Amino acid sequence: MSYIGESCDFMVPGPSKPMLDVPIGSSPSAAEIEKQKTSCEERLELERKQHKVNDLRNAITFTLVGVVLFPIHYPQARKYSKSD
Repeated sequence: MSYIGESCDFMVPGPSKPMLDVPIGSSPSAAEIEKQKTSCEERLELERKQHKVNDLRNAITFTLVGVVLFPIHYPQARKYSKSD
């Protein structure tokens, strides 16, 4: 599952860090751009994995809370609905 706004396609060629031996206004080489894009994709993949882990953890937590609360509240709800 892709999360909104997570893409490395927005990368525009431009200096990623100040380069002292390159004249001002020049752009980085194709290898440097590819390296930046690869680094961005690896970072996004790690973030996606972390999102999946967090989503799974939240799903399990809410399910367990529901399993615990349902048997407690269901009999009370039935009791109050019969008394009306």
